[in-house]
Amino acid sequence: MIDADEVSVWLATGVLRSGGHEIEAMSLEAIAADAEEGGLGKALDEAQRSEQRGGALGLEIVGALIVPVLLEAARQFWAAYQKEFTERAGKSAAEATLAQFKKWFGNAAEEEKRVAAEKLAQSIRAVGKQRKLKPLDIEALVAATAPKQLEKALAT
Repeated sequence: MIDADEVSVWLATGVLRSGGHEIEAMSLEAIAADAEEGGLGKALDEAQRSEQRGGALGLEIVGALIVPVLLEAARQFWAAYQKEFTERAGKSAAEATLAQFKKWFGNAAEEEKRVAAEKLAQSIRAVGKQRKLKPLDIEALVAATAPKQLEKALAT
């Protein structure tokens, strides 16, 4: 089964890059790479603390606000979309991997990408509203889910 954290980080970094937040995307990747198995939440919390540690790569202010929203939105998207993906890819949930999901997404028809991007955007709106992000910030994140723009960012 695809680890929800792997998918969440991949989607969140794609949205960050698509929205012009390259530094935050690289910070999130570094935090995820250093996180212990199942410890992404703890690693993210530690990165957001104001205390600085030698060699620590923390998140910028904008990242501290939007990264948790993007990660939760990506988790919710994946929880809802996983069954659909496995059916379309002809895989069982136990056989699915992040690499297979990336390959499927890269080869999916434009309509499938549009539907997936819209579902991700819906999750971002819901989580952003729940976490009281400003509507303009939410819409900026949603704009970063435009299928062509997101596809390009996810390919990096």
